[in-house]
Amino acid sequence: MKKIFCLMLAVICAFSLFACGDKTDEYEPIRTAIAATNPKTAQINTKYESTEVTLEGSFKITYTGEKSATIDYKYEKLGKIGESYIVTVEDTATYNDGSYSVEDAEVNGTVALAEGGIALNLDVSKLESPSIENNTFKATVKSANTESVLGVAVGSDVAITIVTNGTVVTSVTFTYTTASGANATVTCTYTV
Repeated sequence: MKKIFCLMLAVICAFSLFACGDKTDEYEPIRTAIAATNPKTAQINTKYESTEVTLEGSFKITYTGEKSATIDYKYEKLGKIGESYIVTVEDTATYNDGSYSVEDAEVNGTVALAEGGIALNLDVSKLESPSIENNTFKATVKSANTESVLGVAVGSDVAITIVTNGTVVTSVTFTYTTASGANATVTCTYTV
């Protein structure tokens, strides 16, 4: 009888250890969706708002290979002396293995954010207030961690919102403050 009792007690203890063991990572579905996202296109809309002006842009990235893309873009920027107050820049560029066919910081930075949106390093220790609800992940990345999390350094904290369809990332929104104090919103919508 003692042997049966000891055996039952051992089984109960073993089950209780397994029940209290590793809990699943609540952010794993987002990480899995990020890893599974291999977009054919990315539509990026930008908006920079300061007390003086609002500037908007539209960038369509068509991926032509693993590390290559065509970028059709149109965005507004402040003009130089002798130009209109707001100038519209519109062109097509190519991206190939880290190199752009144009030297345009706006294009290069926007594409880097779009790439960051599908290559995020969701190290929760580097995020503030992470939360997930209904396939939507939200968190804030402190300025010091933006390069390791987003793949690009940003001079301010960045609020990120990632939306998935349960399988892949469908959109990522970045909100931050620019060096000039403007509020910036960059929304990337992906087609897979």
